[in-house]
Amino acid sequence: MALTETDNSPHGLAQANAGFALDLHRRLAREGNLFYSPLSVSTVLSAALAGARGETAEQMAVALQLPSSTEELRAAFASLNTRFDELDAVPGVTLCLANALWPQAGRELLQAFEVVARDAYRASVRSVDYARPEEAREVINRWGAEKTRRMIGELVPPGALNEMTRLVLTSAVYFKGAWAEPFNERLTSDKPFWLNRREHVLVPMMAHEGYFPYARVKGLQILELPYAGEYLSMVVFLPRAVDGLSRLERAASMTRMRKWLTGLAPEDVTISLPRFQIRRV
Repeated sequence: MALTETDNSPHGLAQANAGFALDLHRRLAREGNLFYSPLSVSTVLSAALAGARGETAEQMAVALQLPSSTEELRAAFASLNTRFDELDAVPGVTLCLANALWPQAGRELLQAFEVVARDAYRASVRSVDYARPEEAREVINRWGAEKTRRMIGELVPPGALNEMTRLVLTSAVYFKGAWAEPFNERLTSDKPFWLNRREHVLVPMMAHEGYFPYARVKGLQILELPYAGEYLSMVVFLPRAVDGLSRLERAASMTRMRKWLTGLAPEDVTISLPRFQIRRV
């Protein structure tokens, strides 16, 4: 779903971002674990779109499923960011989204563009000297570590910058949320987690029973787990087949996703969910 000129609302923007996320996932999907924030990618690229013109702007808008940069679009991003600020105030939830543009020192951006980047996209502008790429990398990485409570210590890996670099876009997200209905730690026990039809490993499996938004569709189970305050939630898509993930990824579309999510209804369910950590390696 692409955002149209007449749907520059926060809801329409969220839908467009979801469509972009699905397209991005199809390009990034690979065997193994994958964790990323499509909203971070679309936000900083949309900030760059605000300064683009001509064919560059047109191609960026098509990829992001957005109209060319307009005042209404910027207002939608500003409204969405305000909503994120409100969610950060919910007890039991910490949500921090930070964006930054890092131009080469001495090549300053237009003041009007800096105002748009700051006000609409919450993107600060900080100059660094890429003639000293390692020093520039350290500055950017310190910013990323600060914004993510030290959870991401190396936002920019070694060798990513050089003397020819002129602009870097960064986005960092930190989220910590308590479950609306916490899992009982005493019910966690080691159970098999299947890697494929033949292999499995034993993992700590959390357990819980209660009423949650749930749906069954062909070959798929969908479960929504609300966080504290029930303004945010985790949605789990579980293929019924052990090796069904790739088929799910190919089948996912905005039309199907909307149908699946609108079909969720409270149901008494027994949940088994692996306890897991995600960290950059």
